[in-house]
Amino acid sequence: MKYFKVLTIVSIVVLAVSAALPVLAEDGAEEKTWSNTTELALVSTSGNSETSNFAIANKFSTAVGKGSLQINFAALRNETSTRTVQNIGGALVIDESTQLSAESYKLDGQYSRPINERLNWYARVGWYRDEFAGIDNSYTAGGGIGYVFFKNDTHTLNGEIGVGYVQEKFVD
Repeated sequence: MKYFKVLTIVSIVVLAVSAALPVLAEDGAEEKTWSNTTELALVSTSGNSETSNFAIANKFSTAVGKGSLQINFAALRNETSTRTVQNIGGALVIDESTQLSAESYKLDGQYSRPINERLNWYARVGWYRDEFAGIDNSYTAGGGIGYVFFKNDTHTLNGEIGVGYVQEKFVD
């Protein structure tokens, strides 16, 4: 549980810094379009067993030239502590064990740039790790084109087609 508390404190600091970045960027003479969305989840339950679940996700996007860059990060960690209470020979014996029950990390980015009003191209890369799902490291890269079929004030329909490459190393 100590690791969980440290992770929570570090995440709060990261959130504070990421929230301040667009404000710091406004000091420059030229106007930038920054967008940052951060999600934080913290669940802690107790009883016969204790469960701590921590999740964070961040989506950052900005305009780069005529195109746009989007960077996404997500992390999840879940620990479970089980407490067993026994009466052995009139003595109270408490057995407690903590076990990691889920952990995954994901980082990816995409750059897209318009060709004309309806057509654009994109390139993306990514990394993923989820040892509980059997994936030690997964690397992805790809690119393609996108087309806007329909767009008005309330609805947008667009599609993408492209090629991609995935290289995965599985947990032994």
